[in-house]
Amino acid sequence: MIRLATTDDVEGLAKLWLEMAAEGGYEEPDGEGWAKLCRAGLGDGTLVAAVLDRDGELGGFADAILTYEPASREVLGLGRHGYMQMRYRGKGFGRAMVIKMSLEAMARGATVLVTHGGMTRHVLPDIFGHEMTEHVTLYQIRVGG
Repeated sequence: MIRLATTDDVEGLAKLWLEMAAEGGYEEPDGEGWAKLCRAGLGDGTLVAAVLDRDGELGGFADAILTYEPASREVLGLGRHGYMQMRYRGKGFGRAMVIKMSLEAMARGATVLVTHGGMTRHVLPDIFGHEMTEHVTLYQIRVGG
């Protein structure tokens, strides 16, 4: 079942997030820090996450942070993570999670969805029938540590 995450899911989300980080080659991800941010965001409504729940065990998630952009007076849904355990890939669950997460972000006021990565880049225009309004290249620059 695809459903929205709650603060009760933080432990399962942290487990999945650490799996995703390991697959991505990160050597020392801060799972505890991510769980703290996740708990806070789910608690105050600034984090929207959809999960694949298989009889109480989480098999995947997609999340977005909601933030207000005063220049355009719009709420942005910033898609951040999407992960599916290997045994559930290729079955349409990822697409369903992105849809659920996106619809909830819109219900909470998001008028713009900003994403990166193949899953959301190809899924969102197909779902909502809108063309991508802008392609932005993101640069990540390490400035400390």
